[in-house]
Amino acid sequence: MRSLLLELMERMTRRLFIKPFSVKERYPCPFYGMRRDFEGTAFIDSGGNICPFLFPKHSPCPVEMSGEIPDLKECHHTPFYIQGIIKKGNEIRVFPDEFQPPPGKKIGLHKGITLRQWMNYLEKCPRKKIRPQKPS
Repeated sequence: MRSLLLELMERMTRRLFIKPFSVKERYPCPFYGMRRDFEGTAFIDSGGNICPFLFPKHSPCPVEMSGEIPDLKECHHTPFYIQGIIKKGNEIRVFPDEFQPPPGKKIGLHKGITLRQWMNYLEKCPRKKIRPQKPS
């Protein structure tokens, strides 16, 4: 008979390590290219280079615009409250394109994934390379 602890550990592993429907290269910043809802509890993939924490809305990522690789650990343009958002990693929902079910695949209502799951996925996904800077 399987132990209850072992079963719980397996469930948690399945929740944290989920498989995408498609794969695309990403920068290490979990918020790169994401729009956020008004309360900041959901982030939706824009397919672009926006930073959800800059105003006016839909402003491009200043790290990428300076020719660097967008990485949250190195970002000095985002507000201090991002750490609070990361602490709520199991409450915040993210809707990246990779986890959007393909058309015709019936799996129920797409509820996104947690920010924690998204950050775990980004550690292992293929890395996007920075675009070469144009000579000035």
